[in-house]
Amino acid sequence: MDARTHPRSACDVLNAARASFSVGQSHLALSALTSWRETAEAIAAGLGETPVEWLEDDEPVERP
Repeated sequence: MDARTHPRSACDVLNAARASFSVGQSHLALSALTSWRETAEAIAAGLGETPVEWLEDDEPVERP
């Protein structure tokens, strides 16, 4: 993660942990931490750097 998004992400994880522990549902903090880690791994792997080509036209498909 770059220097701009790292502090914000860390604060988001910390806020999620505080909120989940305050209501006694610690699994929510683990979920937030896992999400943050997976996002960091995807960014480190280079995902998200190439432009996305969205499909504009609907293509009909046969019924399975």
